[in-house]
Amino acid sequence: MLINSAPWALATSLTRGTIWLALGICILGAGSDRAGQRLPQWQSAARWAWTAGCVAYLAHVISAFNYYHDWSHTTAYRETARRTAEIFGVNWGGGLFVNYAFTAAWIADVILRWKPESYQHRPRFFEAVWRSLFLVMVFSATVIFETGLARWLGLMLCSAFAFLWWPTDPRG
Repeated sequence: MLINSAPWALATSLTRGTIWLALGICILGAGSDRAGQRLPQWQSAARWAWTAGCVAYLAHVISAFNYYHDWSHTTAYRETARRTAEIFGVNWGGGLFVNYAFTAAWIADVILRWKPESYQHRPRFFEAVWRSLFLVMVFSATVIFETGLARWLGLMLCSAFAFLWWPTDPRG
C-alpha cells in the first residue's frame, strides 16, 4: 500500500480514472449495439467501443493490483474480504473470484465480437448472462461499494445500461 501522498494521488487517479473511462466507453458501446440492431454499420463502432472499454478495464485491474495489492492475490483477497465485511458484515473475499470470472468473460466477449458471424449468431442466453454479469458488477462496484457522487453516477450509468439493453427485438 502506498504511503507517500504523491504516488497515492497518482495511483488513485489512475485506478479510478481507468475504470470510469472503461464504463464511459462501454456506454457508447451499448448505444452502438442498440443502433446496430437496425443499422449494421454501427456494429463495428460497438466492437471497437467494447474492445477499448476492455483495454481500459484491464488497465484498471493492472493499476489496482500494482498500487493497492502489490501484485498479491492474498492481499487482494484480504482487501475484498475487509470491504465486504464493512458493507455486509461478512468477512468473505470470494468476490475476488467473481472479478476474475468477470475479467475472463469480458475478454471472451471481445474476442467473440471480432468474429462478427459467430457473435451475431451466439445464443441469446449467453448475451443475457453476460449483460447480467456486467450490470451486477457495475452496480456492485459503483453503487454498493461507492459513496457520494460516484454512487449517483453509478446509479445513472446502470440505469443507462438497463435502458440500452432492454429488449426491443421481438425474438427476445
